[in-house]
Amino acid sequence: MTEYFSAERRLVLRLLDYWQHVRELRRWPRFDDIDPEALDRDWPNCALLRWSESTGCFRFTAIGATLDPNASLLGKAASECLPNTLIHYAVESVDRVLIKHIPVSFGGERPKGDETILYRSIVLPLGDQEEAIDGLLIGVNYRLVRSTEEVAEFPASPVPERPVT
Repeated sequence: MTEYFSAERRLVLRLLDYWQHVRELRRWPRFDDIDPEALDRDWPNCALLRWSESTGCFRFTAIGATLDPNASLLGKAASECLPNTLIHYAVESVDRVLIKHIPVSFGGERPKGDETILYRSIVLPLGDQEEAIDGLLIGVNYRLVRSTEEVAEFPASPVPERPVT
């Protein structure tokens, strides 16, 4: 087990910290560097995917109970996530990771039944070789937005009026 501790408050930052810790001086960590036990309290919100040469897609090799309570996604392709689920929201960022070759974090507001959630996700590349990403570490969590709570929006910047000449 990899000894690891992060004082970060947010899941996405703790996972990024862990990813940087286990990658050492490499471009990204190897798939086998990821230790669910080291992720401790964060593991229920995480998943590991591995590239399958035979099917040409990423498949779930491990998934935390918060993301898939029945482990029904194990062995399945990332594209098989049910819509409007936490893991589906995170998997939407996989293409960005594959193009940019860096971790990608994303968040937003989404429906969850009759309620609304605010979520944050991170997709971190893994690879046994420096050139190819052959695995992904994903983390995602959320909180419910109460019906009386407004989702904060940034006010529009005032546009200065131009005098007509």
